[in-house]
Amino acid sequence: MQRFLGILVVILVLAGVAGYFTLTYQQRARLARLEEASQDKMEQVETSARSATQQLAEDLARVLATAISGDLSRGEYGGLQSEIDAMVRGNRVVRIIVLDASGKVVATTDRRYVGQGTEDEGNRRASAVQTVTVEPGTLAPGQIEVDAPVALGSQQVGAVRVFVNIAP
Repeated sequence: MQRFLGILVVILVLAGVAGYFTLTYQQRARLARLEEASQDKMEQVETSARSATQQLAEDLARVLATAISGDLSRGEYGGLQSEIDAMVRGNRVVRIIVLDASGKVVATTDRRYVGQGTEDEGNRRASAVQTVTVEPGTLAPGQIEVDAPVALGSQQVGAVRVFVNIAP
């Protein structure tokens, strides 16, 4: 009888241990599924944020290009800085560069670059755009660059480069 009880205790202990490991395995599998679903959701949110930011950057570039076209065509650069400063305030804009028809920087959020020309690859590329163009990842990870032509009538008088953070 004692032998029988001893075997019964061993069986019960083994059953308990097996049940514990089964439960732990199921919990780990469930956790893995939850992590995968969470990752998928995060990727969807990031894609949505990138899309919305890209649209914002395109719209800002178009508005800025339209707002400054007259001043840029007349070579009146004095008011450009206030237009740039107004766009940067309250937005996720981190940098704006305004180029004249020759590709020279005439206004920017970083005034050290005023006067720089087409020796900068980005300025050379932006000077050649004919339509609003998205240049993702050219400045830094997590940012979008949009280049837009500045035109008065059918004459291109310059270009703008707008850099926007994807995350607020």
